[in-house]
Amino acid sequence: MKIRKSFLKITAFMLTLLFAFTLAGCIFPLPSRGTQVVLSQSELTLGVGETAQLSAEVSDGSDVLWASQSERIATVSDGLVRGMSEGKTTVTAVAGSGYASCTVTVRAAKEEGGIFLSTTSARLKLGEQLALRAVIPQGEEVVWTSEPEGIATVKDGTVTGISIGVALITAATQTGSAQCVITVSDEETSVLTLAKEAGSVRVGEMLSLIPYSAQWEGVTWFSEDPAVATVKEGVVTGMGMGSVVISAWTATASAACRVTVIAPDDPRKEGYELVWSDEFSGDTLDLAKWSYMTGVKDVYGGSQGPMFWGNNELQYYTEDAVSLRGGSLIITATRQEMDYGRQFTSARIHTRDKGHWTYGYFEARMQTPAKTGMWPAFWMLPQPSNTQSSQNVYG
Repeated sequence: MKIRKSFLKITAFMLTLLFAFTLAGCIFPLPSRGTQVVLSQSELTLGVGETAQLSAEVSDGSDVLWASQSERIATVSDGLVRGMSEGKTTVTAVAGSGYASCTVTVRAAKEEGGIFLSTTSARLKLGEQLALRAVIPQGEEVVWTSEPEGIATVKDGTVTGISIGVALITAATQTGSAQCVITVSDEETSVLTLAKEAGSVRVGEMLSLIPYSAQWEGVTWFSEDPAVATVKEGVVTGMGMGSVVISAWTATASAACRVTVIAPDDPRKEGYELVWSDEFSGDTLDLAKWSYMTGVKDVYGGSQGPMFWGNNELQYYTEDAVSLRGGSLIITATRQEMDYGRQFTSARIHTRDKGHWTYGYFEARMQTPAKTGMWPAFWMLPQPSNTQSSQNVYG
């Protein structure tokens, strides 16, 4: 299979022919890969006034912080997303060192029954009132509601701000409805929101963190590690790979965003096209792409390799050591008694007869431990010309 002028992309723990976590001495437990966050949905479409519940699966049980890039478009509380006005925004769940995002599209409210409001959005201070006027079909009665409760009240069209936040005021008749988004702020305690709670940028590229302040105060910016990323007037520049917290302050409020700086685009990829990849987005390993190697020696097609893989490896390979979580392949080494005197388990997978290439650009993104006795391996091995061959040739 020729893939010259093709781009083979591999992300997370992966290989073209063989990936294994080998032990020649042991220090356990393995270091954490960081918090993994998985959302129940990556995309969501709502109408104005509609709600949907998002749930977040967190690998280490960390508390989840929910945030919306634009509360004017959609709000979120404990994963409950509410459409506020037409547009598109991002809802992010942040837990520990990880995060996941959902793109939320809010459809315009249907203009049914000929009902209209005097305004579709407004900003109030605590205790301030606004009189909304509803144009409705003759003879129909209008019912006013405010959601969520506790932000603003409405009676006969008069809206009162009672706590900081965003509320959706709805005027409904038997034949239709109309909405107005109300933002309530405290005159003395400003609300500061950044365009993102978490984001990523490549080395040398920039990311804008637009600040939204209830009083439009001046904002002071700070990067906890300028070697990873700098920030000036809300524009973050990636300097070196890593993770950094970017903070913003006003005289009365603060907000922060965790920015991950990733490697720059590699010009060597130009002219290549993607022909194979595995993003590990499912719950189990894709056996159309991968095969397990188990036990203490290679057994393929009746042929057997040397004991302990010829390297006097200390582990017994099992399928149970492989798991998928948050778009990553996890290989976990565990101390436990096994056959042949092995005291540890790990995993070894390969793509023989399912994926092999003569030419191409191979890319993997992985996090591996660097401890005495650990030997994580990402190998490219020969594919036999005859797929019926019982030998796994190392070359």
